[in-house]
Amino acid sequence: MTAANHDYEVLNSDPASVLQRLPHMGRLMLTTSRGGVTHERMGMVESVTVEDGRVRIRGATHEAAIEPSCIGRVVVDRTGKMKDQVYPRVEFIGKNGETIVSAGGLRALRPSMPALRRWGPGRRRRRRPSPRA
Repeated sequence: MTAANHDYEVLNSDPASVLQRLPHMGRLMLTTSRGGVTHERMGMVESVTVEDGRVRIRGATHEAAIEPSCIGRVVVDRTGKMKDQVYPRVEFIGKNGETIVSAGGLRALRPSMPALRRWGPGRRRRRRPSPRA
């Protein structure tokens, strides 16, 4: 991580352009949760296209359609650690403040970082409080 990047920051980029960088982040876990149900898929995102105003994410283990106009902000979280390595997560947060979908890197920060660096440092932000707190 460079001095220009923060552990938790709001990106200054258009949500559709961030989604289109997912294939460059390596293996991911895409997660969404609604009404007590959590859905997770792990693997490579092979393609991201815009069709009929929706961003379509595809891969051997992924198939999703996201309406980018529902996304209020995109946050990069570099605080997730396992065995002293950072595993970045990109959160696509709705205008209501709830996470629509998150893309968690399944590789440590170094391989995923070039995909995240493309958008610049963003605005530093305090980590959101845990819903369990």
